[in-house]
Parts: sequence; structure tokens; C-alpha cells
Amino acid sequence: MRRKRRSWQQSGTAEKDKEALAKQQAKLQESAVKQKQKEWEAAQKKKEKAAERRQAQIERQLINTGAQVIKRGILSTLFGK
Repeated sequence: MRRKRRSWQQSGTAEKDKEALAKQQAKLQESAVKQKQKEWEAAQKKKEKAAERRQAQIERQLINTGAQVIKRGILSTLFGK
């Protein structure tokens, strides 16, 4: 009977080990998915910031160009050039 008990106990610990390993793998997989999600979100945020910088630069250029046109118009009106 002792042999049967030991084999039963060993199979029980083997099952516990398998369950623990499965839980550990699930946690690792979940953390990998979370890490990928964070990386993707960071990449999206970086793209959005770059787009905002480009848009701000274009707006500044348009404002400067418009100011130059107005300045030239005023100068040509005042000084007849």
C-alpha cells in the first residue's frame, strides 16, 4: 500500500507542478501582451506628437507668410512701390 500512496502523492505533486507551470506561463503571456500594448500606445503617442509638431510648424509658416504679405501690401501702399 505504501507504494500506491507514494505514486498517488507523486502524481498529485506532478499535477500541482503542472498547474503552477501553467499559471506561470499564463502570467508571462499576459505580461507580454501588456508590454506589447504599452509599446503600441507609446508608438501611437509618438506619432501624434510628431503630427502636432508638423501642424504647428505649418501654422507658424502660414502666419509668417501672411504677415509678410500684409507688410508688403502696407509698404507698397504707403511708399508706392
